[in-house]
Amino acid sequence: MEINFSIKAESTMNLKLDELTNKAILSEVDVAFSCDDLGMLTVFLDDDAEMNQEGFKALSNAFIQGLRASIERGHKSKVWDKEEHISWMMSEFMRAISQQVKVETYVGKE
Repeated sequence: MEINFSIKAESTMNLKLDELTNKAILSEVDVAFSCDDLGMLTVFLDDDAEMNQEGFKALSNAFIQGLRASIERGHKSKVWDKEEHISWMMSEFMRAISQQVKVETYVGKE
């Protein structure tokens, strides 16, 4: 049996301008996770309505697929070589992990 449903992951970055360097500094990230099928949403949440392991897998996969689409689109439009783009993403990912940033996650129905 096949069940069709949609998952939406949205990330909002809040930035502050460092007036000395004139560069934007990431201060907070809000992540929203939603599912268009309330019944399926229960697969991704525990009894306390907190995301479980399946929920975090789905959230991560939504972002991974978005990155993949960005890489493909950049390559297709000849704006960025795939390998160079992936290398930049990995560098940015490692830098982001090392930053002290407030992260909020919201879960709900679309």
